[in-house]
Amino acid sequence: MRSGFRSTLLPLAQANTLPGAAFADLHCFELDRALFAKSWQCIGHESELAPLGFVAHELFGERICVTRNADGQLAGFFDRCLHRGTPLTDGACGATEGELVCPYHGLRYQLDGSLLRSSPETIRTRENCLPQVRVAVFRSFVFVSTASTEPIEAWMGPIPPWLERAELQSLRLVSRSQHELRANWKLCVENFQESHHFPQVHPLLEAATPWRESRSIDFGGAWLGGVMPLAGVETVALTGLRAEREFIAAQMDRSAVHDAMLFPAWLTSLQPDYFLSYRLLPQAVDRTLVVADIYFHASAGAHSADDVTRFWDRTNAEDRAICERQQRGVAAPSYEPSCYASVEDGVHAFDTRIARAYLDEPGERDERGPPRQAPIHGIFGEPFQRLDELIGQDELAAIDREVTLGLSQVESSYTGGSLKWMGVVAPWCMKDDYRDLMHAIQDFSTVEFAEFNQLADDPGALELGRQHEYRFGDETDHPLNKAQMRYLAYRHGVYFPWKVCYHLLENESWDDKHSGSGKAFGQEALSFFPRTIAAIRNLPFREIGRAVIFGLEPNDHAPLHRDSEPGASLAIAQSISIDPRGNKRFFLTNGEGDEPLVVDSRIYWFNDVNYHGVLGDPFFRYSIRVDGQFTSAFVKALERRRRR
Repeated sequence: MRSGFRSTLLPLAQANTLPGAAFADLHCFELDRALFAKSWQCIGHESELAPLGFVAHELFGERICVTRNADGQLAGFFDRCLHRGTPLTDGACGATEGELVCPYHGLRYQLDGSLLRSSPETIRTRENCLPQVRVAVFRSFVFVSTASTEPIEAWMGPIPPWLERAELQSLRLVSRSQHELRANWKLCVENFQESHHFPQVHPLLEAATPWRESRSIDFGGAWLGGVMPLAGVETVALTGLRAEREFIAAQMDRSAVHDAMLFPAWLTSLQPDYFLSYRLLPQAVDRTLVVADIYFHASAGAHSADDVTRFWDRTNAEDRAICERQQRGVAAPSYEPSCYASVEDGVHAFDTRIARAYLDEPGERDERGPPRQAPIHGIFGEPFQRLDELIGQDELAAIDREVTLGLSQVESSYTGGSLKWMGVVAPWCMKDDYRDLMHAIQDFSTVEFAEFNQLADDPGALELGRQHEYRFGDETDHPLNKAQMRYLAYRHGVYFPWKVCYHLLENESWDDKHSGSGKAFGQEALSFFPRTIAAIRNLPFREIGRAVIFGLEPNDHAPLHRDSEPGASLAIAQSISIDPRGNKRFFLTNGEGDEPLVVDSRIYWFNDVNYHGVLGDPFFRYSIRVDGQFTSAFVKALERRRRR
């Protein structure tokens, strides 16, 4: 059986799915019990836990209870009387009178689990307190652990950024349903970890969040995630409308659904205006209690929940039926594991964690403690997409002649000087020996800020002594002119990686680079770069939001950075990079010490949630970056190419 689990640990293209024993063997179910004991388990939201109240759940036959006393302090314990084991509470949550009373013989306990002396004197117990469990609160959700010694943050590892940004503290439970799934809990997680079953099982969900647009994310710790852009709807509901419900998701996350699974069995889905929570509570090897909760912003009225609850009642029933049907197949004695589909990377990521737990093998953790970065996310199963067929080699040579001649005649600017301040530089590069423009400006004395300000186009626009209140740089309210950039570089050691930056198509802010609304190629750009712009217009974009030439002076390099965190609304920003000479040495990597993957294509699309940079060389290098939104035909063609 161990060899079956080892085959799951192979890379996705060579791996086998989990053997049937994982879903039907009693020994594996005991391994599940140990796995859950070592993990932190979500037990509910703080809003459900009123003062002098409790929340509880039952897992592997154990009932665990968390209480809040009058001072707001939380305590957790196994819910069974010290006398003869009778549970003290009923239901998932409730109120108390400031103490817990055994309904069998009347023993009374304080809300921290300690036995009150006024309990019946005829009863003696060996202990004076209920068996304790650890309690923690993460983003307003209450967690318990019966055996883990790690703090919850360390145990979780890197957290999906959308959960950090969301207003989870404002949630209020509007719907709770539970059902017993006649299947192993792992089948339910695997079902959650992929979406290419949507057309067959969930036609309504497929219409709102098409599976072909979905992307999986492995954060390298206990979290796995996935992003599905919304298709022509405001939110996932029967009406597709938000119905004026207050947003839960941050503004940058409102155009997509963001799923996250906390290993082993808490499934969450952040919608623009509500939050789904599924707690999987194994009851037997082939039975799982599923607690499905829907939370709205506390300001939302209960009447606005109907179109959401009815949608998910239907969807949950569809998942329940297909998982129970699958259980009958994988539990059969003749069942043999198969290979993974190329889009089942999320399932494989979960299964490898299960296999490692069963084999008692550690995951990919850095020896110094924190989880390592996830491997290169790539696009459609590849580190990057080669697109050299879009522009012929002769055309690239002509573009190169035009760009280098044009750049010698137009005014360009510096850029990239605030990557450290923005927090996008790879953690192991943050101590590189150069200064960031925002860090330098914030450290200015009044005299230095006055010198810097005198170089501005409008020296009177800013107030001295308030440099901490302003943000400077490209695509901000206070762009720098060339004199200020040189001052920062020459006087204060600021490094601008791209000292030749020229916008063929301007955009006012970073967040706007994928929208072409109201934009046009500049007259100067049309005069100096007509052939280049013609080639850009022939690229497979339905909308172009930005086109810019990025050049590095001799001996410069581009620091390792990423443009957005894994899980941002545009999971894979749609862009095409053109390197006419093929000598830029642009590279990808996600781990300290990993060998850089140099992109050996002149025209390519890469996933900018991966760390990327440019190696240093003693000559000028450049590329043309075009951002926007691809035509659907182009994306489908890339999908077909991958399947071939």
